This record gives sequence, structure tokens and C-alpha cells, in this order.
Amino acid sequence: MTQLQDISSPMTALEKRAILSLSSIYALRMLGLFMILPVLSLFTEQMEGATPFLMGMVISV
Repeated sequence: MTQLQDISSPMTALEKRAILSLSSIYALRMLGLFMILPVLSLFTEQMEGATPFLMGMVISV
């Protein structure tokens, strides 16, 4: 027989830990992304044959 969890009860410790882990991974990924994008756009401007379209493609990939 399985136990049903009361909907009004707070999250369990395991659920809180899982949410904290996932949100930390996502936050670090976004931090890294937003740290590299400005540098990448400045770097690509100096490359030979760079166009705004190609810079956009590099950033989107």
C-alpha cells in the first residue's frame, strides 16, 4: 500500500535538495553564458570576414 502525501504539507527535504541542485546548475550555466557573450561579440568583430549575421550565428550556436 502506498502513502499519499497531503497537498497542504510543505516540501520534503529530498524535494528541497533536488530543487536547490537543479536551480544552482541552471544559475551557474546562465552566469557563464552571460559572462562570455559580451566578450565573444567583441572578439568576433576583430575576425576577418565577420558580419553581423555570422556573429549572430556564433552566439546562437
